[in-house]
Amino acid sequence: VVEGSYNVIPTALFFGGLSVLAFGVAPRATAAVAFGAVAMAFLLQIIGGLGSMPSWVTKLSPFSHIAPVPSSPVDVPAMLVMLGVAVVSTALGVLAFSRRDLA
Repeated sequence: VVEGSYNVIPTALFFGGLSVLAFGVAPRATAAVAFGAVAMAFLLQIIGGLGSMPSWVTKLSPFSHIAPVPSSPVDVPAMLVMLGVAVVSTALGVLAFSRRDLA
């Protein structure tokens, strides 16, 4: 059960990193970017599964890399990629926010 809960953390951090990046670059668009990214990934996962889209299209959604643990193993490379994107986007968001001309 614990391994299954750890399985979703990289996906949550991925979307959190995108939100931090959006806040650093365009603070007024943060909610639209954050919720829009989650909604688009979810719709891509659902529509790609129902339609006849190629598998590489549905693999673009971070939700497709959440393994149903313990029935299948955790997708470690996908988790590491999502964590890497989360760290880089968070760092870029913090850097962009620190360079803004706030009084």
